[in-house]
Amino acid sequence: MAPIRNIYDKFVASCEENYTPGAGCTVDESLHGFRGRCSFKQNIPNKPSKYSIKVYILADSKTFYSVSSKIYTGVGTHAPGLPVPTQAVLDLVPSVSGKNRNITTDNYYTSIPLAMELKSRKLTLVGTMKKNKACIPPSFLTKADEGTVQYAFDHANNFTLLSVAPKKNKRVVFLSTMHSEKKTDKDTGKEEINVFYNQEKGGVDSHDQMCSLYITARKTNRWPMRLFYRMIDSAALNSFLIFTKNMPNFGEH
Repeated sequence: MAPIRNIYDKFVASCEENYTPGAGCTVDESLHGFRGRCSFKQNIPNKPSKYSIKVYILADSKTFYSVSSKIYTGVGTHAPGLPVPTQAVLDLVPSVSGKNRNITTDNYYTSIPLAMELKSRKLTLVGTMKKNKACIPPSFLTKADEGTVQYAFDHANNFTLLSVAPKKNKRVVFLSTMHSEKKTDKDTGKEEINVFYNQEKGGVDSHDQMCSLYITARKTNRWPMRLFYRMIDSAALNSFLIFTKNMPNFGEH
């Protein structure tokens, strides 16, 4: 990261200092397509950009502002001792720690250890879980009819597990430290945890989508330039989001 480290760190620090995110933030990865020579380039066949540079992003779930980000450079990117997905989230949240925000993650990141660590930092967690997690009761994964709902509560640690069958014989498991009771959304008829996750999960994807509408990137075989172009797009979008937040009636004019 040496060719771009200095300016990238200043960019991230500026993003964190100049904006106060809302009650909810989303953590996800952003893949920047790149086919040039780069030691930490990722090969992910099932993604639209098969060869990409991976960037972890913490974004505001409502405005899609990129609060913080970290480029994945392979082994050594994160401190040892915790799984990579857990450490990736913890590396992004210092700017919101202690401020009672909620962090929404997908099943790549969500785990009990992450939830406990975030709880110690006065942050809650809502996310889907991989089905191979040992904490999930076996009954949560058995075949079931569409609409089947099961709850499990750990009141001592304030954890809630929810298993939902959106289709017959298909199960989705949620973990939440924000919700502590069975509750159904009146408008959709779905469980409140499920509805909340669906509303919050798209923060990073929406940020990427908005950046792509007015992208500045040009063809290049130099990975620092690829990241620099993306940084410009994100900085421009963040500046616009701050401007519209300070001028709520901007859209009317």
